[in-house]
Amino acid sequence: MTSALNAVPFVGEYVVDALLAVFPNEAETVVETAVRESAQQREQIVRILNTAQHAGVPQDKLKQYAMSAGLSEEDFDSALDN
Repeated sequence: MTSALNAVPFVGEYVVDALLAVFPNEAETVVETAVRESAQQREQIVRILNTAQHAGVPQDKLKQYAMSAGLSEEDFDSALDN
C-alpha cells in the first residue's frame, strides 16, 4: 500500500480509488496520505477528496485533510459537490 501511495502525485485518484477498494478498513489512512503526497497539486487533491467521499470517508475527516493541505473552504465545498 505504501508504494502505491507514493505514486499518488503521478496517477492520482485512480490509485486512491483502487486502494480504497482493496483496503476499505484503511480508508482514512489512504486518503490522508494521498492528500499529503499531493499537497502541491490542488486539482489532484480535489479529485482525491471526491473519490474518497464516494468511498464513504466521513465528511469531517475529508475537511480535516483538505484544510491541512491548504485548500480553502470554497475548494473543499467544490470538491464535494462534484
